[in-house]
Order: sequence, then C-alpha cells, then structure tokens
Amino acid sequence: MLSKPVHGWSTFSIRDFKAHVSDLVDIPFDWLHACKNGLENRIPIALYIDEEGKEDYIIAHISETYIITEDEDMLLKYFNNIGMYDITYMLIDDIKAFFDDWVHFIPYQVSDEDLTKRSNDLKKLLQETEEQFQICLKNRKISIDEIKNKLEYKTIPKQ
Repeated sequence: MLSKPVHGWSTFSIRDFKAHVSDLVDIPFDWLHACKNGLENRIPIALYIDEEGKEDYIIAHISETYIITEDEDMLLKYFNNIGMYDITYMLIDDIKAFFDDWVHFIPYQVSDEDLTKRSNDLKKLLQETEEQFQICLKNRKISIDEIKNKLEYKTIPKQ
C-alpha cells in the first residue's frame, strides 16, 4: 500500500489507484491515529494525502473504501471488499517494514534527541494501533490470514 519513503515521498497504491504521498502530511502518525480511532469507536477511517498539487481523501469502513481526488476536477474511486481492517493491516505492515524511514519522514531537520523521541512515540502508537486492531479482528472473528489472502498481500521486503 505504501512504498518505502525516499526524499520526502512515498507512493500509496490500492489496486489501480496510485498517489504520491508528500511528507507535508505526517503519514505514520496521522494515519495510525485515524486507524486507531476508527477501530476504537467503530467509525470509518479518513486519511488525507497532499500530493502538492492535488489532494486525496481516503474513507474506509468495514468492507469498502472510497478515494476522492481533488484537483481541477473531482474524481471518486470505489473499492468493494477493501475496508478499514485491510487498510489498517497494510499500514501497520508497511510502517514496520520501513520503520526508520518513516521516523525520518518529516520535511525539516530535527535533532538526534527529537528523532529518538519520534521513534519511541511511533513505536508506542504502532503497538497501540496493532493491539486495537487485534481486538477488533477477534471480536469480528477475522484472522490475519483471511485479510492477507483476500488482498493477495505480501510483506514488502526490507531494502
């Protein structure tokens, strides 16, 4: 879903949709908070992408996802059978795969001390989101393997 961040950019993709994700949005923190909040409160998750020229809004509920692209026109994409659990799973997996790169996914210079704090905060938020995700899967009697098989999703190898 998210490629390895390089020089302040990552690529977000679901099926035939691709967007260039800028570090002007703090993707790991903003998106994990959105997923955690959606899971805890049983509400749709809303994610934002700034492509520095156009914007994308991703809204996911139990089993469907809508992506609204806003530039000079408005485009709506609909994905049936990809929902908030799938998005959360892929987000957690992608952040773990490139954890250090996501810690450094900020548009400004920071001290080593600030990076250490950011790393610790991201680890904590990742763990909290994953715990809430596991609770939701257990309550809905869904296994991780069901999600993986449905998505034909494979963990991105570390580079």
